[in-house]
Amino acid sequence: MKNSSNCSAYSVDVRGSIVRFSNWVAIFTLLAVRRHLTSIYRLGLKELNSLRRDPVLIILIVFTFTFAIYVIATGVRTEVRNASIAIVDEDHSTLSRQICAAFLQQWFNQPVLLTLDELDHAMDAGEYVFVIDIPHHFQAGLLSGRKPALQLIVDATAMTLAGNGAAYMRFSLIFEQTRNQVSV
Repeated sequence: MKNSSNCSAYSVDVRGSIVRFSNWVAIFTLLAVRRHLTSIYRLGLKELNSLRRDPVLIILIVFTFTFAIYVIATGVRTEVRNASIAIVDEDHSTLSRQICAAFLQQWFNQPVLLTLDELDHAMDAGEYVFVIDIPHHFQAGLLSGRKPALQLIVDATAMTLAGNGAAYMRFSLIFEQTRNQVSV
């Protein structure tokens, strides 16, 4: 037998043999894991039995993991392609014409010029996803050192297109700014 100074590492069982505490811990851990796995197995069988009696749920599961995944994988696009755009040009300056021409054709349709009166009806009818309003004296304000702002109106019913399209429009305007070295 070991001396009493090491008794924390050993235990004497009923028959007097020496057994390490770590062995007891391993045994209790295995028993607890077995008990948990048995519970999981029994709950799984119970769920499968209830699923067998629910044909609507089976149809929904099959639909979700087949057709719905296929539709999302092949049908949803997150990139902007041929987005409809209109411009309300209240300035009629050289800079506003450059802004009209700035939108890259691989992302946007050719911009359509609207009047301020036509804007609300066109947005309500869903004719355009994006409308840019260039205010009066925009170019003059930039040249005088002020910081006039463009107004971007977005039809957010197509949320992904609206969010990504606004970023693409910003890129197009920055690209035009660096190409012509004009402060926009």
